[in-house]
Amino acid sequence: MMKTLQMFAAAVALPLVFAQGCGDDGNQTTDDADTGDTANSGEEECDSEISGTIEADTTWTCGHTLKNIVTVKNGAKLTIEPGVTIKGSTGSALVVAKGSQLIAEGTKEEPIVFTSALSEGNRGRGDWGGIVLLGDAKNNLQTGAGVAEGLDAGNPDYQYGGTDGASSCGSLKWLRVEFAGFELTKDNELNGITFYSCGSGTQVDYVQAHMGKDDGIEMFGGTWSGKHIVITGAQDDSIDVDQGFIGGLQHVFIQQDPAFGNYAFELSNQKDNLDAEPRSKPTFVNVTAIGTAVTQEIETQSAGVRLRRAPPPSSTTRSSPTSTTPGSSSPRRRPRSSPPPARPRSSTACSSTTRSSTTAPPRTWSARCRPSTSRASWRTPPTTTTSTSIRPSPPSTSAPPTSLRATPRPCAAPARPRPASTPPTTSARSRTPPATGPSAGPPGPSSEPETGRAPRRRRARGQPVLRGM
Repeated sequence: MMKTLQMFAAAVALPLVFAQGCGDDGNQTTDDADTGDTANSGEEECDSEISGTIEADTTWTCGHTLKNIVTVKNGAKLTIEPGVTIKGSTGSALVVAKGSQLIAEGTKEEPIVFTSALSEGNRGRGDWGGIVLLGDAKNNLQTGAGVAEGLDAGNPDYQYGGTDGASSCGSLKWLRVEFAGFELTKDNELNGITFYSCGSGTQVDYVQAHMGKDDGIEMFGGTWSGKHIVITGAQDDSIDVDQGFIGGLQHVFIQQDPAFGNYAFELSNQKDNLDAEPRSKPTFVNVTAIGTAVTQEIETQSAGVRLRRAPPPSSTTRSSPTSTTPGSSSPRRRPRSSPPPARPRSSTACSSTTRSSTTAPPRTWSARCRPSTSRASWRTPPTTTTSTSIRPSPPSTSAPPTSLRATPRPCAAPARPRPASTPPTTSARSRTPPATGPSAGPPGPSSEPETGRAPRRRRARGQPVLRGM
C-alpha cells in the first residue's frame, strides 16, 4: 500500500515540475550552457549583466540580467530566442527606440520570460521597470511627437510618434513579463509592457503581464492589434488606452488580485485636448475580466471600465426622442401624443335606483353591459311594492327611455318596462306564440322593442275568441 502511495505522489509531482518551468525562473539554462554568437562580439556570455545601449543587431540565446536602462537604438534589432529568461535588477528596463525592433518569439513549450532579478520567493511588484516600445505611428498629441513617461525628456532616443501607421515595433509571442512597475520618477511607474505609437506591423500574440505595480499593458497612440492577451495581478489598470489608440485586442483574459487592482480597462483620449484627433477608438473582442474581492477592503478603486478625458457629450437632451426639421440641422422634440381617453368601466356605466310604486308585482330589468350595445332579459322577482329601473349613472331626473335600442355609448340603458299584470315565465329572447282555447294562459312577453302602444286586453275564461275577417 505504501509503495502505491509513493508512486501516486511521484505522478502528481511530475506535472508540477514542468509547470515550474513557466514560473519565475522559466529558463532551465545552467552556468555551463552553450553560448551563441551575437552581432557585436561573435560570442555570448550567458548570465551576464547588460547595460548601456545596443546599436547593432543582437541575439540572446541564454539568460541575462538588465542593469539600469538598456536602450536598443539606431535601427538595431534585438532577438531573443525561445526559452530564455531575462532578469531585471532594481531600476532597470528594456527600451526599444523608434526605428528599432524587439523580436521575442517564444513557443508554447519554451516561452520567453522577463522577471525580477531577486531570488524566487522574494520577488514582488516593482522589482524592475518593464518593456518600453517606441514607434513611428500616429498619435493625437499636438505636435505628433512625445517622450516616454519617466525617461529623460532631453534624450531623442526616448521620443515617439510619426506618420507611418504600418510601422513595426517588433514581434512578441509566447512572452511573459512579471514583477515590473519600478517608479523611475515621482508617480511615473513603468508598466509591464508599454506601446508608444506602435504601428500595425507590430505582432503581439500569447502575451502575459503578471503582478505589475502599475498597468499591465498601456498604449499611447498607435494602430497595432494583438490577441491572446492575459493580464493578472496588475495593481493599477489592467489595460490602459491613451492618445488616440485605434487598434484592438482579441481573446483577452483579466484577473485582478483580490486585494489590489484598479480598472480592468481605462480608456482616455488626451488630457490636454479632450477632442484631439484621432480619438481613441480601441476594439476589444472576447474578453473575460475578473475583479477584486468584495469581502475585504482594497487599496484602489476597482471597476470594469473607466472612460475619461473624452469630449463632453452633446448638449442635446436624450431624455426624450428628438427629430430634425427638414432643411435644418437643429434637433427638435417630437410632440407627445395625447393619451387615449379612458374607457368607462362597466361597474360605473350602469347603476340602479329604487323608487316606490303601488302597482302589481313588477318586472325588473337586468342589463348586461357591452362596449357598444346592451342586452336585456326578464326575471321575475318576489312580490313587492317596489320596482327597480336601470338608468345611466349618475342618476338623472329625466324620464327613462321608452325603448330598448343600441346606442353609441359604451353601455346603453334599457327602456322602461311596460306594465304587466302577471309576471311572465318565458324569456324575452325566445318568443312563444299565444295558445288558443279556454285553457290558454297569458301570452308571453314579446321580444320586439316597446313602441308605447297600450297593452293587449286579457279575455275572461270561457269568453269566445273574436277574430277579424
